[in-house]
Amino acid sequence: MNPLLLLFVIFCVGPVRAQLDAYAYLGLKLAPQKVTNIRLKETYVVNKSKDSKFKGKYLFSREEYNEQGKRSLNLFFKPDASLESKIVAFYPDSTKEVNIFQQKGEVIDSAIFLFYPDGRRKMEVWYWGDNCSTDSLLFSYNSRGQLSKVFRQYDWDEKWDTLFYRADGSLDKAIFYSKADGLQKQVDFLFSPDSFLLKTATRNRDRLIIEEEYFFYDAQGRLDYTTTRYFPDGEEKPETPRLRSRYRYWGNGELKRVKKVLSSKKKKRISVSVLKYNRSGRLIYQRDRNKSEGVDSKIIIEYRARPKGWRPRSGSNFW
Repeated sequence: MNPLLLLFVIFCVGPVRAQLDAYAYLGLKLAPQKVTNIRLKETYVVNKSKDSKFKGKYLFSREEYNEQGKRSLNLFFKPDASLESKIVAFYPDSTKEVNIFQQKGEVIDSAIFLFYPDGRRKMEVWYWGDNCSTDSLLFSYNSRGQLSKVFRQYDWDEKWDTLFYRADGSLDKAIFYSKADGLQKQVDFLFSPDSFLLKTATRNRDRLIIEEEYFFYDAQGRLDYTTTRYFPDGEEKPETPRLRSRYRYWGNGELKRVKKVLSSKKKKRISVSVLKYNRSGRLIYQRDRNKSEGVDSKIIIEYRARPKGWRPRSGSNFW
C-alpha cells in the first residue's frame, strides 16, 4: 500500500471518546454508517519532508458519495496529477457492500462486506488478483450484541482477536492470537463505575507490559487529554519517549483540535502532530513534524455538500 495512504488511514481514524466502546478503541468500524449530505471529499497533501521528491501541494484523493451518503468512488492521484489507483463501491442491498480496487498497471482486487440487518458487520472476504488468494474476517457477538471475536483467515495464517467483558458490560481485555506464532499481545482495560475508560495496558507475548495509556476528562465528561508510556522489552528506559494527546471542542460539543506530542523523558519534543476538525466533527487538517527525522507534512481535506434542503431518497436503507 502507498505509505502516504497508510499514514492517512491511520490518522483519520476518529479520536477516543468518553464512555468508549470496544469497537472504537480497537479501530473496528462496526457501527452503522451515518447519513451525510456530503457528496465530495478531496484530500490535498503538502509533503516537505527531506526525502520527498515533490514538495508542492497536490490532490491526493477524491471521494464521491451517492445519494444514500455512502462512498461510491475513491480516486488516488500522484503528485503529477496522474491517476494512481481507484476504489469503486456499490451496494446490492442493505446487508452487502462490494469494493473493487485497482492500481494502475496491476490486477484487480476486490472485497465483499456483509452486515446483519441491524447494521453490525458480519463478514469480510478479500479477493487478491495477483495470486488468486482469499482472506476472510468473521465477526462474532455475545448475547448483549457486543463484539466478542474476530476470526481472520489468511492464506498464510489464522488469527483470533477475542474480547472479554465484565458483568456490567464494560470491556475487560482483548487478546490477539496467531495460529503460527501464538499469543501476539493482550490489552487490558480499566473503566470507572460510570463507564469512562481510565486506562489501557498492552502486554506482549511474554505478558510484559509494553504500553500504558491513561485517559483524563473535562467537567463535561469529554476526553481532555491522554498520556501514553512505552516500555520496550517490558521495561522503562531513560530514552523511552512518552506521548501526550490533548483534545479541544467546538461549542456544539464536536471535536475541534487534537495535538499529539511525542517527547523524551526529559520533556524534549521529538515529534508533533496537530489535527483540526470542522464544526461537524470532520477532519479538515493534519500537520506532522519531526525535525530529527526531517518529517514535515500537511494533509488538507475539503468537503462539498449537496444543495441546501437536500434529503435522501425515501425508502433508502442506511444500514
